Amino acid sequence: MKLATLAPVVKTAYRGDEIDTATAEAFSAVPNDRQITVWTELNGQGGPRNAEQVRNIIAHEWIDAVHALFDVSALPASAVSSDLFSQKVLIERQAFMAAQTDALATEREKLIEEGWKEVVAGGYDEVRDRLFSMDKPEREFDEATTRMLGKIAARQAKLQARAEKIEAENTGLWNRLQLRFEELQAKEQEIIAQAPVYVSEETKAVGTAFLMLLPDGEIRRDYRLPPSRRRSGNGNGQDGGNGEHGGEGVSERPKPPTSDDLADRQLAATFTHQALAVREALLKNDRARKRILALILHEKVQSEALAVSHEPNGTTLHASQGETFTSAAFDRLRKQRAKLDPFGDAGSVEDRDGYDPTHVPSTGGIIFDLHLVDAIAGQLALGIVTAGADNRMGRLIRQLGNRNLLQVKMDPDYRLNGKDIFSQYLGNHPANFSFTTIAFRRCRCDDSARRSTGCGRPRRRT
Repeated sequence: MKLATLAPVVKTAYRGDEIDTATAEAFSAVPNDRQITVWTELNGQGGPRNAEQVRNIIAHEWIDAVHALFDVSALPASAVSSDLFSQKVLIERQAFMAAQTDALATEREKLIEEGWKEVVAGGYDEVRDRLFSMDKPEREFDEATTRMLGKIAARQAKLQARAEKIEAENTGLWNRLQLRFEELQAKEQEIIAQAPVYVSEETKAVGTAFLMLLPDGEIRRDYRLPPSRRRSGNGNGQDGGNGEHGGEGVSERPKPPTSDDLADRQLAATFTHQALAVREALLKNDRARKRILALILHEKVQSEALAVSHEPNGTTLHASQGETFTSAAFDRLRKQRAKLDPFGDAGSVEDRDGYDPTHVPSTGGIIFDLHLVDAIAGQLALGIVTAGADNRMGRLIRQLGNRNLLQVKMDPDYRLNGKDIFSQYLGNHPANFSFTTIAFRRCRCDDSARRSTGCGRPRRRT
């Protein structure tokens, strides 16, 4: 034993056999000044009788570091002490509680990010009344454990069905089945005992997590559901009272919560996911995107769901700045934006400097072009519906024959792979200007078959 760690007065008593080794070790768990304080206090009570008496006095002012959720090395050296053999580290109570309270706040934020509707943190005496006023949820299991328990239940059901067919006099078979029942029950309890702690997202969305700081410095975790969501384990709708409802049986998964059940923070994450999904869907649907744009720009349309703003909105801020928020849709949108952004990583661009980069040559259609194409498609549809009728629309499909590809010229300067295919088949007369259509058959023949049959060659429209 290293006597150098003992205060002089305690060291003298130990050398004089006034205290035994265990008592000296108890003193050595705290700094010298605290040893002297404890020694003085005990001498007023007739002197230290044993190591347990010393430890009890020290425990009022020092806490075992085993309960610490913080980095003990970050505390001042004067607030930390260990016994002679470094088997136990003690921390001055005030310093411990201050650091543990900070750690408690960090743990609370983690649980909130995990999806709990509410997280209550505080001293046990402060929160226990609320804890016991709520219902304890039935234990839930992850998918792997649920599958194993399901197999056990299926085997038990088979044994039960078999047992119902056995004659009462057949005691030998009854005993064998009973033994197998007991083996399955033991296996079930083993699986439950080894199952990891698991709480479903449905439970988190409506539940409350409690973080309680006990007097000895330990943090106790517990989970509860609102009383209105009481789920009985005995099937009769009754509960056990005192906040101890539920049990260890396999519980049914709670129903998904509605928007009325979610907290503001949960709603914000949910709406962010919804908004990102809508953005991605609009990028994949040209027509819907243009209709939405028309609604946004029209002065008569009033809506809180449609807006144009250069400032980041709540959805973008939540998706880009949330430390734990993840969205595959948002990642895809950012990559797509990066490919299309003419300014790249530039923080800001003056309007004159930004004019040229935003000029993107395009031969794509505008809204009026689309309407013309829609009109042609509509006439073809009408021709199919009225085929055989003695009128222009009724004869359209028969006249079209096997020509299954229509190309419409909108831009007078349009070229296909550098060729003016409209002039090739309609001629170079000045009347061949624009808004014209050629119709020909397009098949999937190989090149040799196409040359021999003439398949795919455009024919002049009749």
